[in-house]
Amino acid sequence: MHIVLVDDHPIVRKGLRSLLEEQPGYRVIGEAGTGSAAIRLFRDLVPDVGIIDLKLPDMSGIDVAVEVRRQSPATKTIILSMHANDFYLEQAFQKGIDGYVVKDVLEDEIVRAICAVMSGKRYVSKLPAGSLFQGSGHGAADESFARLTNREKEVFHLIVQGKQNKEIAQQMSISVRTVETYRANIMRKLKLHNQAEMIHYAVQNKIV
Repeated sequence: MHIVLVDDHPIVRKGLRSLLEEQPGYRVIGEAGTGSAAIRLFRDLVPDVGIIDLKLPDMSGIDVAVEVRRQSPATKTIILSMHANDFYLEQAFQKGIDGYVVKDVLEDEIVRAICAVMSGKRYVSKLPAGSLFQGSGHGAADESFARLTNREKEVFHLIVQGKQNKEIAQQMSISVRTVETYRANIMRKLKLHNQAEMIHYAVQNKIV
């Protein structure tokens, strides 16, 4: 497993390298401290996984990940973030990022995140108590999701793929108003409040 690390703090990269190279078969083949350097590195090395800090000196880590995926669609991208909030998570998943790991839980989560994305799943950290993404806890997720109608489940899947209401309406041959009704019903039944919480719910409960 070939990995590239992107973070502007050398000590963070050192810690990540040490942690990852303890895992059998994991090898960090490159490091970068800026977005522009990272893009060149990914182009040259084409790793299996890129672990990219959200906030880089010259550009957003999400923008780096988008460019990496354009150059090398097979490379999985995981965003590292200090921010456990819905804006960044929603933005990341709308742009096709495979994983989102909060630095507060980095040591416990990064290996699980890599395993998940390499098996074709999306991954979101199990966030610390009190974070914005704790939501309703979803202890009875299967039961709650089962209460959705088939059409609501179809809309749910399209929403967590980052589709907008107009795109969903066109794909399902229904009106935008009907999509809005389905969306409202889904959030009410699952006790969710926005698209980011829907994405987190889907990932944590292995619905996507």
